[in-house]
Amino acid sequence: MPNQRAFIIAGLGFGDETKGSITDFLTGKYEAHTIIRYNGGAQAAHNVVLEDGRHHTFAQFGSGTFHRWARTHLSQFMVVNPYTMIAEEKALRSLGVRDAFDRTTIDRRAVVVTPYHRIANRLLELSRGSGRYGSCGMGIGQAIQDYKDFGENILLVGDLFYPDRVRQKLQFIKSVKQALVGGIMDKLPGTEIVRENLDYLNDAPLINACVEFYGQFSRSVRIVNEEYIKKILNQAGTVIFEGAQGVLLDPKYGFRPYVTKTNTTFVNALEILEEGEYSGQVKKLGVLRGYATRHGCGPFTTEDAELTRLLPELHNAHGQWQGAFRIGYFDVCASRYAIEVAGPVDSLAISCTDRLIGLEPLNICTDYQSVGHKPLYTKLNPIRSEADCFEYARTLQSYLKIPLSIISLGPTAKDKQILKPLV
Repeated sequence: MPNQRAFIIAGLGFGDETKGSITDFLTGKYEAHTIIRYNGGAQAAHNVVLEDGRHHTFAQFGSGTFHRWARTHLSQFMVVNPYTMIAEEKALRSLGVRDAFDRTTIDRRAVVVTPYHRIANRLLELSRGSGRYGSCGMGIGQAIQDYKDFGENILLVGDLFYPDRVRQKLQFIKSVKQALVGGIMDKLPGTEIVRENLDYLNDAPLINACVEFYGQFSRSVRIVNEEYIKKILNQAGTVIFEGAQGVLLDPKYGFRPYVTKTNTTFVNALEILEEGEYSGQVKKLGVLRGYATRHGCGPFTTEDAELTRLLPELHNAHGQWQGAFRIGYFDVCASRYAIEVAGPVDSLAISCTDRLIGLEPLNICTDYQSVGHKPLYTKLNPIRSEADCFEYARTLQSYLKIPLSIISLGPTAKDKQILKPLV
């Protein structure tokens, strides 16, 4: 079918590259009919700010939901949390979006993250003491790992219509998590938060509460089978694949053990396109900030305490489980690596260069020392104006050798410009 285009958006860092803001911009610019979430789960924190000041942190709904025509499809690669999705829908209602569920479909094969996954996730992190991995504490990784280990014995969205099946699967998941926690009991501190989670894990009425809630959820959303993706992809117009996290957290290509369980390259989106027998244009867009960030633990070569102080994050606070939001200078080497392992990247979107105005020194990491891998910096002229922001973004593009299509000089859609046509 003519006039079909698909944008696949992936972060080329450790997450928080402004993928949500770019998704919102492209949804408006190209009147995208559907945003498909192709990885991750409710731990996503995709911030969208409107010109009228409204702000929402999108977790499970597509980040283009403020556009009244845009639909959300949660693919089979999403990990769905019904509890937090209900809460997010209420938050959107308070912002004037009253039909988010009406515009949302969920693939019946998507995995459901349960309270038992969250409990096990948190207790496992607490058992690591000072060696915590920086998990979001929401159980996403536990749910994905269970699906890899046990397949359809794990709760799927399509099961939520059937209370007896839900109960049976929850009992199985509970037993698996009790066994896991039993193996780490000697490593758990004797703190109140540990006791609370252990009590919750062994709470008999929890299964009944979940069965009832999941039944209500199944009646609130539209759950579809695997054939539905063909209906989405056979429409004329634009579809956007909104990625979560970043390529440097990928389980295959990231830096263990500080990785996610979900694929963060383009691979899931390409599989969905193949399953949907899509034949239109495909453009793969890599998103980066003009500086590096990492929320939580793990190696971060260019991290700089002074830069973290100078560039406070509005919407990514220190998290109880994830830890601190850390900032560093732009890392050309890490970005090149992300581009290489993600597969061919058609173009770049670079954001937040405006936040570097007046910053001195303005460094970018262009190499590492052979011993110790400490960053070797190239000093650039300081950014004094909007024109300098463009020049800085083009400098980054020249190192990465990928066309620069979008530059973002602020949080809203009006702060973004298309420099090179995407289609």
